[in-house]
Amino acid sequence: MKMTMKKLILVIPSLVFVVYATPVVAVICPSVADVYIDQREPDTNFNFRTRIIISYHPTYGIARGLFKYDIPEEIDASEITAATIYLSGSYHTGGGDAIHVDCYALNAPFSEGSDTWNSLAGGDYDTSIASSGNLPSGNDWETSFDVTSLVTGNIEKLKNNGMLMKLHSEGPLSEYQNIASREFEDLEDFEPYLDIAYSESSTSSTTTEPAETSTTSAPATTTTSSIISTSTSTTTIFDDTTTIITSSTTTGRIQPCLVESIYGEDSEEVIILRYFRDQLLKNSPEGREIIKLYYAWSPFMVRLIEKDQAFRDEIKITIDEFMDVIDDARY
Repeated sequence: MKMTMKKLILVIPSLVFVVYATPVVAVICPSVADVYIDQREPDTNFNFRTRIIISYHPTYGIARGLFKYDIPEEIDASEITAATIYLSGSYHTGGGDAIHVDCYALNAPFSEGSDTWNSLAGGDYDTSIASSGNLPSGNDWETSFDVTSLVTGNIEKLKNNGMLMKLHSEGPLSEYQNIASREFEDLEDFEPYLDIAYSESSTSSTTTEPAETSTTSAPATTTTSSIISTSTSTTTIFDDTTTIITSSTTTGRIQPCLVESIYGEDSEEVIILRYFRDQLLKNSPEGREIIKLYYAWSPFMVRLIEKDQAFRDEIKITIDEFMDVIDDARY
């Protein structure tokens, strides 16, 4: 092979992470904690599961989801223009029902690694402000819904404590749905995240890393640069607590695969990249992490290219170049 695995790992993420700098930004707030609590097993912590169950059963009772997003401390509620939650179905757990859910701010923090239904008394949440949405039926879905009223009305509790999601009507009929948690396993899934449109004139991209915290100011003019790249642009490696700030404020139906959106589901490029994923990347811890990053951020990238043809063309050029890398690596 002409290219080592290490070099391939450096190249692949450049397909996914891109920053635009404009006066209006969208702050992508990744999930930093999520778990569900269940009356059926009231003393069990379910963080070992790769799903969040939202349910009611006449015999077993209620299950509710808890989520904590990395919302930048400097964001003020008065400057938020929109907030949207993005969720994926848990593919391997089987299909659930189409359900209507309500989201509330928690009154106290939770621990995803230890809390249970009993330890939280079912979840202590602020009932004064709520946002509602719908989850589709089945197990192969992606969805989003607006939570602007909740985020603007209770932002400090959301920053400090997190969010509770429950069925709008917990009974009398049995209903349930499974949401992929941030510990998701299936490539078809992605972890929950919160997208906040923020009307600040200038902002920065902040990375939290184990050893130190670094802040890179966004340029004043509209530019495009790779966050993880082998080019001459600044290289920044993000972990699960990273907040990425971009210029996109568009919304729309999530499509989980960036490459399929550009080339088509059954295109030669998609077939080759799937083979590369399954035969090479899946065989190493580094490769599996790259796969997880791709599917987590791909829906967001799709939303960008739907509204920006020039950006779409740039991404296509990058993927075409990467296809050449794969072709060279075969010989």
